[in-house]
Formats: sequence, C-alpha cells, structure tokens
Amino acid sequence: VYNSGPWYEPIYGMSYICRFFMLDVLQYDWLFLKPSDRKAKTHTALQKLFDCIVAFQEYAEANSFKLLVVFHPMAEEVISNDTEMKPLLQKIREESSVPLLDLLRHFNEVKKMSGENVYDYYWPIDRHHKGLGHRTYAESVQENIIALRIIQ
Repeated sequence: VYNSGPWYEPIYGMSYICRFFMLDVLQYDWLFLKPSDRKAKTHTALQKLFDCIVAFQEYAEANSFKLLVVFHPMAEEVISNDTEMKPLLQKIREESSVPLLDLLRHFNEVKKMSGENVYDYYWPIDRHHKGLGHRTYAESVQENIIALRIIQ
C-alpha cells in the first residue's frame, strides 16, 4: 500500500523555510510524521514489511529461486549501531525461514565502521554511499552470499 505524500511535499522539497517550519516548528520528522503518530505507524509499517517478505519467500519457493533479504543501514544507524528496523530483523530471524543479511551488524563488527569513520563511506550531506561505501557494500554482500550458501 502506497501513501501519497502531503500536498506541501513539492514546496518542502524546494524551500528551506518550509522545512524549518515543518521540522522545527510543527515537529514533524523527515517522514512527515508527528511524534505522536510515529510509534504506531512504525509498528504497522514493520508488520506490513514482514508480511511482504514472507509472501515473497513463498513466491521464491514456488518459483524455484532463492531470496536473500539485505538490510542496508543508513549512516545514522551505523553511528548509533541501532535501528528502528530491529523488531523486523528479529521477527524475520525468529518467525521465518528467510535468509537475512544484516549489514548493520556486518558493517560494525566485521568492517569496523563507526561514528569515527562513517563519513569515509557515506556522504555527510545526503547520506548516500561514496565509492568506498559502494565497494564495502558489494564486498559484504558477496562474502555473505558465499557464507550463507545462497549461490553454490
């Protein structure tokens, strides 16, 4: 299910004044949610994601291909070594047979990413990967595909 953005989204995208008003004055977050709505909306979204992943796994099994779910953390999640997705990742591990690659754990424990070096991998302004981040992501997925025996 897709939720349309609010009517002011195009203005928000172009105007720092609008962003200031929405984020600092009205206290909306970057997902256009009020703090009072965030917990319930997050819970609902995580359940929908889980249901979708399980359905995709059933489709994969019925069509003879292997599914691998890769959790790709944002820079802030690498810095804090935490994510709002933790309940979903836990549920996938405990309640499904879906192979899961948690790159947050891998980046922090194996690749030794942290708050001290995260911006070697991510751009500080838009939080997308730099070249080293793309390389690390690709190498991490490759290592784990082999370790999880996704490809034999």
